[in-house]
Amino acid sequence: MAKVNLYNIEGEVIGEVELPCEIFGYKGSKSVVYEAVKAHLLNCRQGTVKAKTRGEVSGGGKKPFKQKGTGNARAGSNRSPVWRGGGVVFPPRPRQFEAKIPIRVRRAALYTVLSDKVKEGNLRVVDSLSLDSPKTSKVVQIFKKLKLNRPLVVLGNKDENVILSMRNIQGTGYLKFENLYAYEILKHPTMLITKDVIDGLGGERGERGEKNVDEVMVNV
Repeated sequence: MAKVNLYNIEGEVIGEVELPCEIFGYKGSKSVVYEAVKAHLLNCRQGTVKAKTRGEVSGGGKKPFKQKGTGNARAGSNRSPVWRGGGVVFPPRPRQFEAKIPIRVRRAALYTVLSDKVKEGNLRVVDSLSLDSPKTSKVVQIFKKLKLNRPLVVLGNKDENVILSMRNIQGTGYLKFENLYAYEILKHPTMLITKDVIDGLGGERGERGEKNVDEVMVNV
């Protein structure tokens, strides 16, 4: 397992924590990350764009002027694509941009970007993160002490005060670990995870037996 420093909210190193090598030591490739990001962006597209052909534009039933003698080019309708206000020759139509990729590819992309965060030193693990009341300035100070720039925060236990405090900080984000995906991690230069999340990934051995990491990432 890879080891990283364990911090408190004052930015002080208070120990070390082991990260599951199955997730944070994954040796992936850029191609799976590319496929996962491309699929995510395609699935975000609504595909509701639409324009009208000349047959769908209202009006244009009368010939605008007589066929000969005017000096103009022949015209049968003022809703022709060559006229202003006319239809479009090959208009965009509503369509589905949905893209599906295998679960294994999505997980490989996620593990790859998480491993890169560790290698680049852009992952911070804190013992706990909670507030008595929403206070944006307090969270800003915590981020500064931990040297975090527009971080993605991952909490084990949802803390409404922390989430409310982050809403006014531009570029920050919050997700539960089981809901993480590659694109969201790539959007944020740094990442903050609480220790209880790491403990949950390691799992308790013994009574429950060996715990598969993929069982933790069931929604990924």
